[in-house]
Amino acid sequence: LEQVMNAVESLYKDQLKPFGRILRKRIAEQISGIPIEDLYGGGRGSTEQLPDIDVEHLQQVCEESPFLRIRAEEGGDWSAVIVNRALAGEEFVDIYSPEDPYPVWLWEDAQAYFGSLRDEREMFL
Repeated sequence: LEQVMNAVESLYKDQLKPFGRILRKRIAEQISGIPIEDLYGGGRGSTEQLPDIDVEHLQQVCEESPFLRIRAEEGGDWSAVIVNRALAGEEFVDIYSPEDPYPVWLWEDAQAYFGSLRDEREMFL
């Protein structure tokens, strides 16, 4: 349960709703011991290195936890939200929303900055 709660909290921190599939991946990332930059960095990374997490067992652990509330989601997925924060949904980023809250100049500046980088090592934040 501790690993599950750590993963849920980290998704909250990233403002990502803890859908079952995303929670499964976050737990695998955390227990793999592989640095994130080695998993995803520079196009060389691969999630094939991640351990397989049994999603049915994960859902059962979440359902049995007094700290989490399970919700059915679209497409047959589910989410696990923290009980004392279960009714607030505004803290999650809607990754499917076409709305962009950032001004055009921010994206132009970001494009110019990343375009100015010449060494692949400079591209890691």
